Amino acid sequence: MEPVEGCPRLLRRLRIPLLILLVVAVLATLTTFIIRTTRPSCKDVQAKQDCCNSTSLLEHQLTKAQEDQLQRKAQVTACNKTVETLMASLEKEKSRSQVREKNLQEKIQNLQQQLQEASTEVEKLRKEKEEWGQYPKTSSISSLVTLSPMALAALLLLDLWAVWT
Repeated sequence: MEPVEGCPRLLRRLRIPLLILLVVAVLATLTTFIIRTTRPSCKDVQAKQDCCNSTSLLEHQLTKAQEDQLQRKAQVTACNKTVETLMASLEKEKSRSQVREKNLQEKIQNLQQQLQEASTEVEKLRKEKEEWGQYPKTSSISSLVTLSPMALAALLLLDLWAVWT
């Protein structure tokens, strides 16, 4: 037997085992391919985990930012109410001050009128006294002090009362 002539015979005898071996090899390759394509790779699992972690972190940060925003809105509302209250108080105090100023101006005018009347009265009395010759001619202030100490005291008291009220 020649080696070439014996090959077909050997092939015929080994045909079934070779066919089985070929089928097993194809099946193994196909199974490996199917497993690799259907099974997520480690990189995909890691990427998915990283994505979930990032999403969770972002959700936490968003929740914190929303809570901070609500807190800031509450603070702004409280500040606005305080400003409104202070503005109302300021307006009330301004009105009171204007009324007090008006009252003081009226009192000043009254005191000036009383002073004018008292000065006129003092001048009148000085002239009368001069006509009678009892007192020498003096200035109006010195005659006010010498002729009418009660009028001077009354004017001072009225002036002090106007300042304190």
